[in-house]
Amino acid sequence: AKAFHALQRQGTLRVFLPAGLEKIDDSAFWLSGLEEISLPPATRIGRNAFRNCPRLARVNAMQAETAGTAGLPLGEWAFYECTALASVELPSTVTGVGEWAFLGCSSLESVKAPGVETIGKAAFKDCPKLASLQFSGHVKTVGMEAFRGCASLARMNGLSAATQVGLSAFLGTGIDTDRLAGTFSFQAYATVYKQLMDWRRKGEFETTAQWKARVTPEAQQTLADHLLEEAEGRYLDGYRRKTLTGSLGAYDADRAVYPVCLAVGGQPSDTLYISVPLADAPAVKSGWDGASLSPSWAVQGDRARIAALGVTIQGKEYASTDTPAAATRHASRELPLPELDFGPEASPEQPAQEASAPAPPAEAFIDTDIPSAQAPQPNTFAIIIGNEHYQHVSHVPYALNDARVFGQYCQKTLGIPHTNIRSYYDATYGTLLTALADLKSIAQAYDGDIRVIFYYAGHGIPAPDGSGSFLLPVDANGSQTEACLSLDRLYAELGRLEARSVVVFMDACFSGSLRGEGMLASARGVAIKSRPGQPSGRTLVFSAAQGDETAYPYREKAHGLFTYYLLKKLHDTAGGTTLGELAEYVTTQVKRQSVVVNRKSQTPTVTPSPALEAEAWHTATLR
Repeated sequence: AKAFHALQRQGTLRVFLPAGLEKIDDSAFWLSGLEEISLPPATRIGRNAFRNCPRLARVNAMQAETAGTAGLPLGEWAFYECTALASVELPSTVTGVGEWAFLGCSSLESVKAPGVETIGKAAFKDCPKLASLQFSGHVKTVGMEAFRGCASLARMNGLSAATQVGLSAFLGTGIDTDRLAGTFSFQAYATVYKQLMDWRRKGEFETTAQWKARVTPEAQQTLADHLLEEAEGRYLDGYRRKTLTGSLGAYDADRAVYPVCLAVGGQPSDTLYISVPLADAPAVKSGWDGASLSPSWAVQGDRARIAALGVTIQGKEYASTDTPAAATRHASRELPLPELDFGPEASPEQPAQEASAPAPPAEAFIDTDIPSAQAPQPNTFAIIIGNEHYQHVSHVPYALNDARVFGQYCQKTLGIPHTNIRSYYDATYGTLLTALADLKSIAQAYDGDIRVIFYYAGHGIPAPDGSGSFLLPVDANGSQTEACLSLDRLYAELGRLEARSVVVFMDACFSGSLRGEGMLASARGVAIKSRPGQPSGRTLVFSAAQGDETAYPYREKAHGLFTYYLLKKLHDTAGGTTLGELAEYVTTQVKRQSVVVNRKSQTPTVTPSPALEAEAWHTATLR
């Protein structure tokens, strides 16, 4: 115990562990200068073993020469506050991660732990950069607050209906366990993985040569594709058996389409548009009660979606105008295939292989190659809200990705400490009010000596008479604006902070339009030019579109059009752009791109409060 504790922060420590090491005792490397270590496969790791190692950047799994002892635990506090630790690979023999094991590892980005089945309380709490998790097997238990505050975490494989998830395990992440239960990966991956593991085993009447010839990476990939295809069919069958209903919206004579608001099993779903000639429109409306709906289901975005819709009315057939999207290809799904390891007799011609990762979309560097700040901003605070999954109206494509990536730019590029960044995903009305109250408390504690960035991606809604505009919570449909947050109230609250500056980025429109095509049900099919609200205090507002325009998505980039060019400017200038340059760039690029791609106008606007109009806000920066 504490064998290297005396080497506390005294230069770089290099240690080579023998492959047969049985145990690293409690506190053995606590506060040492260790930079990198490879863990033997049969080693038990004690409590506090690598705690507070300020230089430790990588943890690797040593290649096994002999089979290790399965069921080994990773001790409590094992890597607590190793702030330089960026990547971790644990031996497959480690089946449990102890409580608080990686708490406060602020640089941790990726974890590969193929044998882990249990994750202890607060094991990865406050790891804001953690985005990649590879748990190949079935995760049985996720402890309380295990991933709380992991703002970059959007997906995690290995979870299933049998997984016990503790209170607040994913609070502050992009993982919603209630929604997760309905995803394809949640329902299928654990079962498919078990089938693959059963197939890998050497048969009783199978020679070693036959076994190795049968169990190859190519054969495993082929079987995985087949099993996933079968699982997809079973998954979609559950939705095909549900009752599908559709309500007919107002006819769009110019486009010759009817919007159909669908509900599956009584729950609101997507809105699709059916092509109806003008001459048939009255008959379709009058005969809608007798319409027969024929949906085509597919797995899109890890969920069951209606990709296309056929409608039969009085013997005539009509089809949706939406292009049927193909189901997600098996090769692009995130099921980590088991590594092929034949033990000590494995031939060098058959090394362990992993499923290749899908090719990233064009310009994926915007989301991944994020510039680092030169200086921290301890007095800057960011409120980031991404509302994508609405309960009563259509979803907002890519809103969560917008919010997640913008938060990473706030931390990495603008230098805002992760503790100063408040991210809220799929926020209800109560959550929006809580966010403002939290910000008010911060401003009071700092006597107004703070800078604020407020970001929102989601639906906006106009008042029916155009007298005001509102942010739409995910649990509202806009028909009752008292359950929505008005821009007047938002700007008044931000103005009363008496902060040194407040910059608002609003990737929403307030005409009643959806992000893309169509209208919110509460907008009654008519675009309304609403009063946008007047910022007060020292507030500058960047809005994605003018009052009667639509804020479009940029589907090729998986972002809102406005947010994409906001991020691109921050990327290209490493955050050093002035607000004036930012305004000119985003306005020009969004306006051009929308006309070319969408054939419709989208013109961002910049509105300073009266207190800023006479000042040179154009030369100020975000950092």
